[in-house]
Amino acid sequence: MTTRPQCRPRTLGVAIAALLTTTLIGGCSMDSTTGETTPDAVSTASDHQHALEELLSPLPDLAPEGSQVQITQLRETTCLRPEAEAPQTETSWVGVVSGAVPSGAAGYQSQLVQQLEEAGFEVRNTVAGPTDGGSGQNGDLTTTYTRRGELSAVVTHSLSGGTDQVELLAKSPCQPHPEDHQMLRSELDPEYGLSSSLYPDGR
Repeated sequence: MTTRPQCRPRTLGVAIAALLTTTLIGGCSMDSTTGETTPDAVSTASDHQHALEELLSPLPDLAPEGSQVQITQLRETTCLRPEAEAPQTETSWVGVVSGAVPSGAAGYQSQLVQQLEEAGFEVRNTVAGPTDGGSGQNGDLTTTYTRRGELSAVVTHSLSGGTDQVELLAKSPCQPHPEDHQMLRSELDPEYGLSSSLYPDGR
């Protein structure tokens, strides 16, 4: 394994070059206490798993009484095409909280967005309109897009056929891995422990 050189600029010219490199490719970051640059910490798949577990675990309990909201997915998934021979070599962590909300769905969606903001996510955009993009005969849809660093989260409230559905989809970016990487499912995933050739909990 190649050892990454430490980023310690010793002259003003080298320091400026290092700062430009940091800005362009994210190789180092400045330590405000020492004035020196240090290698960036790279978020791992494990970091993303813990972040999504912490974010999603309390959300179903916030739904109005009578709702059918639950964590429907919380696992590492491949970013490659279905026919890929080594799906574990590029993955992303994905978490979904969703379900029917018989009353107060709009308020619950707002509450989810508030939870995201309190967790450090920034609201980037909110789009509202008919689900079919036209007459609205197929129901209404409101979608809020948020982001925190590498993580993105989208909250959707849809009304179709008289049924309110709310969903929060959170995911990490795709990351490359060696061939011996093992994809995981969180214990909060409803399919944890079920038979699967991709996840060790299902073998």
